[in-house]
Amino acid sequence: MFVGELPEKGKGLFSLTGLQRKILCIDLHFNPKYTCSMNVFFALILSLLVMPTNDYTVLSDQAQIGFTIKNAGFTVDGKMTDLKGNISFNSADMSSSKISLSVAVNTIDTGNKTRDKHLRAEDYFDVETYPRITFTSTGISKAANGYLVKGRFQIKETTKEVEIPFTFSQNVFKGEFSINRVDYGVGKKSWILDKTVTISFSIPVQ
Repeated sequence: MFVGELPEKGKGLFSLTGLQRKILCIDLHFNPKYTCSMNVFFALILSLLVMPTNDYTVLSDQAQIGFTIKNAGFTVDGKMTDLKGNISFNSADMSSSKISLSVAVNTIDTGNKTRDKHLRAEDYFDVETYPRITFTSTGISKAANGYLVKGRFQIKETTKEVEIPFTFSQNVFKGEFSINRVDYGVGKKSWILDKTVTISFSIPVQ
């Protein structure tokens, strides 16, 4: 038994063309007429083993991080910008995929400057002490309508495990999830301001 020339690192079966390269030479003492089939079989396995994970660049200037919350019965919409981070995603190999992102809290914008200033203060986000909200994945899996990422979501000094459903299409990650703002020390319990915040995102990558 011997192994001949293998595909270069990062390349798979479809980068090999006919007689231009010897994809895999194996002598297993089979009938010679099966040699070609066995070579193709093992080359296919090898191409799967070297399949690379896609490392994406986040297009921060195009990313949209939004949130909604009920205040005195009315829905308040807001957004944050300056998204930074790293995304490695391979739909064929979830175990090698990972996401690490953060957003600048002082960019919060609800369309009301007085309210935004209050939200940046110590009793809410305390942006002077905690300038960014972060998320770090601990696992990614396929789901019925896309994918599910589990990870650590941190606001201020509180970190909690969350599960976020998302889709990935045309190089854009999209999803939505909800948190309890009181759990993260963002304000206190209130009859006027709801505790549930729904966060949505649209993250273009290249």
